[in-house]
Amino acid sequence: MAKKKTRRAKPPAKKTTALVRGHVAPAIVQGQLVPVDNSRMVTDGFRLDALGLVELKATPDEEKVLAREPAVIDVMIKPTGQPYLPHPVYTRWLNEAFGRGAWMLVPVGKPTLLEKTVTCPYILYVHGRPVAFAQGEQEYHANNREQTYGDALEATVASGLRRCAKHLGIGLELWDRRWWMAWRDRHAIQVRVETNRKNDDGKWEKKETTQWRRPDDPPLKGEIGKGRAPRKELDQEEHADLDKPISPEKRERFWRIARRVGRNETDIKAFLKGRYDISTTDAITNRTYDRIIKALEAPGALPTTPEGKA
Repeated sequence: MAKKKTRRAKPPAKKTTALVRGHVAPAIVQGQLVPVDNSRMVTDGFRLDALGLVELKATPDEEKVLAREPAVIDVMIKPTGQPYLPHPVYTRWLNEAFGRGAWMLVPVGKPTLLEKTVTCPYILYVHGRPVAFAQGEQEYHANNREQTYGDALEATVASGLRRCAKHLGIGLELWDRRWWMAWRDRHAIQVRVETNRKNDDGKWEKKETTQWRRPDDPPLKGEIGKGRAPRKELDQEEHADLDKPISPEKRERFWRIARRVGRNETDIKAFLKGRYDISTTDAITNRTYDRIIKALEAPGALPTTPEGKA
């Protein structure tokens, strides 16, 4: 009597999560086409699919490299004051962690140009396995003779690599505001830069602004000296709104400085009440703002006696 064949139950499909553009053509997973299912769309135009982002199991040696703090010499700073790591630093970092050729950043969709920004989606592969996803972005101006569309597209690779590295925790300090503000205070300087700009009447006029650079970098274009540029809008004689409350941006700057210098809220409230008879930062006026900031940044305890009194 012939034995009855029994079918083995198929193991359940392994569940993985990956972010994929909803309009991307069917993905290739394990040699098979996976059709796009628009019913599984999630926020921001992305979708969960079976592309298969997997867990990165780093060895102890790899983990030691990945978790390392950025070297001071590698950190650069934009004129706006935002520190960053150049593209080659991330490349060397990944080479050191995993080996040259053991990782790859792969585009997984066509680049798109929306208004003045080129975007392209990328997936970072390590040892042949997809471990991170990010969109690379770069501004593109067609009338810029020093930048072709190919240059802008190449720059999206650097942007995508930085963001994928962030997802892996590489150079995460550069995304930590407290860390990079402390780095900037120690390793960067403010300089005054003179630029020529057109005013509202279409006439060219000189304007002095404050920008940032590393002390060991060459002077910026138009640099005329070190230190902060005078802020005309806060000039005590020319300011038209001296007695009006400060703007939300100035209040945000107030608390940013307070956090940076380690002031606590209790001491700040006592300072504002005793010195200026106000209870909240909403009541700070443009007339007193600069003096308050100066006291906030000065070393030692905050004064709590009214101005003009010992």
